[in-house]
Amino acid sequence: MKTTYAFLLLLLFSLQSCNTNDDGAPPEIELQNEPPLSFNLLNVSNNATEVDLTPTLSWESAKNPAGSEVTYDLYLGTEKNPSNLYQLGITETSVEIKERLDLITEYYWKVVATDPEGKKSQSPIQKFTTRYYVIPDEPLFAEGGFGARFDHANTVFNNRIWLTGGTEEEVNEDVISTPDGLAYTFHHESGGFIGYDERFSHEMLTYDNKLWVISGRQLFGPSAVKEDVWYSEDGLIWNQAIAKTAFGGKVSFGATVFDDKMWVIAGNDENFDRTNDVWYSQDGFVWIQTTNNAGFSKRSGHAVVTFKDKLWVIGGFDGERKNDVWCSSDGIKWVEATSEAAFPARNAHTATVFDNKIWIVGGIVGETANTANDVWYSDDGINWKEVEVSDSFPTIAQHTAAVFNDQLWIIGGTGSGFGNFNNIWTLD
Repeated sequence: MKTTYAFLLLLLFSLQSCNTNDDGAPPEIELQNEPPLSFNLLNVSNNATEVDLTPTLSWESAKNPAGSEVTYDLYLGTEKNPSNLYQLGITETSVEIKERLDLITEYYWKVVATDPEGKKSQSPIQKFTTRYYVIPDEPLFAEGGFGARFDHANTVFNNRIWLTGGTEEEVNEDVISTPDGLAYTFHHESGGFIGYDERFSHEMLTYDNKLWVISGRQLFGPSAVKEDVWYSEDGLIWNQAIAKTAFGGKVSFGATVFDDKMWVIAGNDENFDRTNDVWYSQDGFVWIQTTNNAGFSKRSGHAVVTFKDKLWVIGGFDGERKNDVWCSSDGIKWVEATSEAAFPARNAHTATVFDNKIWIVGGIVGETANTANDVWYSDDGINWKEVEVSDSFPTIAQHTAAVFNDQLWIIGGTGSGFGNFNNIWTLD
């Protein structure tokens, strides 16, 4: 029996050996697809500063163990773990950022590699900070194609900067536009017929695909403070929306577009008394008051902007110059962001939203009412930082500002001992 059992075992082993690959080649092993191998970011290097606003970002190739092609998704944003998908399905290992980034801002970026079966591998997350602003040593245009003036108004409309009114030796009633600060079109010249009267200390807005001119004043006359609102679709033909608004006359007030409405905030009324009322309109004809006594003091010469889905009132004059900052999400309830900002108290300054920050330029400061040549910015309305300007940047007040062609334009104004300006400075 033992002999028979051993024979059967030997026979079974022999049969199994016969079923193996007869040519002696090892059996094929099917490769299991795995995610792309780890890879690193190259440029811009981690923690880099003074980075250009349109950088090229690059990274190592993420090898796929199965040998198939890999595509990349680029995430770029201000969150520490960026969730904003900037570009997907990239086949190269670099991307040129063509949409201008914000000045003086920390950005985080990462790249996710994906193979044809959807398996992924992610790079480390890196950070860089974009460059500082640039103010040149000389104005963009020392002599703009418009007469020197202050207390004028401007807006951006149809890819052009538009100017109206203001005063120097006389009050202007002109309408001027420029596509570049070099070539100017005079849609109406002072002394011509526009429809509305000459004026200064007014406001100009772009709203509902139209230009709007709101209130302001003349030098003299029984109706020196204007109560009217005008609009135009082309800057040439002007129509009166209303001759006498519900808020009466206004000068040295603030205006902005917020929540798909035009807003008029505080200023001097037709009797030159300071106010702290707030009004809005959806059509320029009907004006509705949200409050006749906002939380901030009655004032004029302040600045008003729309920023981070809120209305903001900055500085001004209520009997003394102010450096407080107020905000509201509805125009009714106002919250004091700061009672004493880092910038000196002032009026007749500009505040403009540029690169997701509020920028303040110039104004009248101090007990001696000197004009300032300082520039400040804030990304929250509370904390303010001063930026350096060249020695040739003028002291300036009663000027205007506009964001145009990815630059902050400072236009006209008046300055201590320098007279009135028709030059243009740009901050880039």
